[in-house]
Amino acid sequence: MNANKVFRLVAAAGLVVVLIIGTSSGFRSEDKPKEGCKIERRGPGAMGLMDLTDAQKEQMKSLKLRFIKEITPIKNELGVKSASLKAVSTGDNVDSKKVYKLLEEIGSLKVEMSKKHFDHKQSVRELLTEEQRVLFDAHSGKRHEMGKRKGMKPHGERGNMKQKHNKRRAYHHSVDAE
Repeated sequence: MNANKVFRLVAAAGLVVVLIIGTSSGFRSEDKPKEGCKIERRGPGAMGLMDLTDAQKEQMKSLKLRFIKEITPIKNELGVKSASLKAVSTGDNVDSKKVYKLLEEIGSLKVEMSKKHFDHKQSVRELLTEEQRVLFDAHSGKRHEMGKRKGMKPHGERGNMKQKHNKRRAYHHSVDAE
């Protein structure tokens, strides 16, 4: 029993280290691709279309840096809480009160991150002209949609491929029997 707790603690600490390293490497400049990365941008994006002045670019750089400094500790804490949640929610003796408390804390951290992201976005908008704001708003959220394909059903609606195959097979067998 004691060895199990030690193992969980070591596993949680290892996971935290991995999460911290992962989040810190995720904040590279968008202008500089990661080493060995061969993915090319498909277009200029919203910022490239807006024809920003040099002053606007500098102000946005400082806003971005401030945003990253604000959000990094929250992301790190979120990683720690998530690792703790995994540790206390698995095994033989799960303490529901601890799990619920961690879920609440994780939820409040996510809300805090969302608020900071919204505030950052508004700060960026304040730097823009009316025309630039229209373009910025039109492209807002597009980054998160890149992985989605039009016409594809969400994961839960795809259905079981084996069931679909069996239905087709049953249909063909019933047609052949007639």
